[in-house]
Amino acid sequence: MYKLTSFTLLFALMIGSAVAQTPAPIAQTEAGKKALTKIRQLGGLALELAQNDQHLEVSYIQNDGKLTDEHLVVLKDLKGLVHLDLRGQPVTDAHLVHLKPLTELTHLHLENTKITDKGLENLKDLVNLEYLNLYGTAVSDAGLANLEGLKKLKHLYLWQTKVTEAGAARLKKAIPGVDINLGIKDEPQPVIVAKKPEPKKEEKKPEPAAVVKKPEPKKEEKKPEPAAVVKKPEPKKEEKKPELKVEVKKPEPAKETKIADDMAAVLKARVTVAEKGYHEAWEDFGRTQRFGNVLILVGKPEDVYTWSIRWLKAQRDLSTKHEDHVAALEAHLKRMSELQNRVKQVSKDLLPPRAESEAEWYRLEAQLWLAKEKAR
Repeated sequence: MYKLTSFTLLFALMIGSAVAQTPAPIAQTEAGKKALTKIRQLGGLALELAQNDQHLEVSYIQNDGKLTDEHLVVLKDLKGLVHLDLRGQPVTDAHLVHLKPLTELTHLHLENTKITDKGLENLKDLVNLEYLNLYGTAVSDAGLANLEGLKKLKHLYLWQTKVTEAGAARLKKAIPGVDINLGIKDEPQPVIVAKKPEPKKEEKKPEPAAVVKKPEPKKEEKKPEPAAVVKKPEPKKEEKKPELKVEVKKPEPAKETKIADDMAAVLKARVTVAEKGYHEAWEDFGRTQRFGNVLILVGKPEDVYTWSIRWLKAQRDLSTKHEDHVAALEAHLKRMSELQNRVKQVSKDLLPPRAESEAEWYRLEAQLWLAKEKAR
């Protein structure tokens, strides 16, 4: 009897805990229902975040560049709108006025849009933002001042913008703990310049030989005259050899420089593409689509892992320095740790049980690679 009572109490507590963790249902007003219909008529997607979470994600990324004020003005009538994706659309500073009332937003995608520092003024009141992507826009250090009040911001993407490291550092002071991604830097040019001065050293070698010849005729006054005569033709041969080498090598530095420049450009491009691919895979893994009553993840953990590996390899190929390799491996380990945490969050409902083991393997693998590199 005691065991049965204990089991009943435990079961009741588990149910109570599950109910407590389930978000409260969101009842849309008539205006909200009309807004959902309008969004879909305009070609947008409006989906619930999860089967047990009625918060909404709205996306206009499939609009083929035809976004207007009409697409955005309806958003204010929606309850529970937390994710908004406008990437790649012709969004301007004027359009962002329609985002000011969307104070529930936690994730906002504005990458590859036409916004500038002026447009960021409209984001000041979005105090619940945790994720903001401004990749490929014209924002600068001046615009970041508008984000200093967003104390919940955790991830900010700014690669291929006008923001500097100094501007990012100021924002980090205002928002402790925020992760700001400025992208990769360009550094590998000194390797190419080092090869140019080498031909000059070869031209200077015959000069000291000419200086040594002058005192030798004084020895001719003494008896060993034949030895002095024998030595005279020898330096002439030495003078001819370097002349031939100089003539052959003159066109080579230009060719080598061009080849090195081409290779450097390709290596940089690989880093940029891999970085972009990683962030796209990460974002896809966080998105879901509904098919009837079934909710399906758009991306998979292994896609994130694959692009992180490509990013790591591209960074290592870009530099031969040990410290650069260590930094690249540390960044990969950080990404895999973040991936493991996200897999734990979504695996309960949307991923098979082995997903957590795979994510842990990715992290341990990255940890091992880093330890081996540091030991060299």
